[in-house]
Amino acid sequence: MKSSAPSPVLLSMAIRPTSSRCAQAFSRVRRSSRTQLGFTLIELMVVVAIVGVMAALAMFGISKVTSSGKARADADNAMLGMAAAIRAYYDRNRGYLDCSSGYDDFYPRKPDATKHLFTDSTHSANACWSLYGFRMGPTYMSFAVRAGTATDTPPIPGWLTTTYPKPKAPWFVLVGTMDLDGDGVYGRFVTSSFSPGVIQRTNEGE
Repeated sequence: MKSSAPSPVLLSMAIRPTSSRCAQAFSRVRRSSRTQLGFTLIELMVVVAIVGVMAALAMFGISKVTSSGKARADADNAMLGMAAAIRAYYDRNRGYLDCSSGYDDFYPRKPDATKHLFTDSTHSANACWSLYGFRMGPTYMSFAVRAGTATDTPPIPGWLTTTYPKPKAPWFVLVGTMDLDGDGVYGRFVTSSFSPGVIQRTNEGE
């Protein structure tokens, strides 16, 4: 008994659904690939943006710390240089000059976030400070100096956590003040004839 070959119509009907399913599956794979690739690019862009922001913040922080550290080092040098000039004046004249009415009587001006020249010819105490003969370049620091004889009591401001012994000779207290971030909160540097070469600091990050 001869087997009859399937008709072309039946073959076409049998093949067509299979081809259609393959095409649909391939289409889904392509769409899935495009979707996955799109999410990967977006995620990569987000990561790159985050890394860029973090790098910028890190560079800003490093720059700020470096600048603040240099300013504080300059402040220490200025304080020691000014104290040396005051002691040199004493060696020549056997006394100190009381150039400031208080520790907030700033010379040459009120400190802020910008540098300024050390001298100010319009300041009421300019003549007194000039007699000390100290010279320096532009600085963030402003100064005040109180001085007296052995019978005078050194004034101690509330922000200075120290006490001075009863004077047995002429004395001076030198205060340097900075405000590096300009927020009105001062960083203070203090040295005196009671502790030569020693600098006390309060709020030094300001």
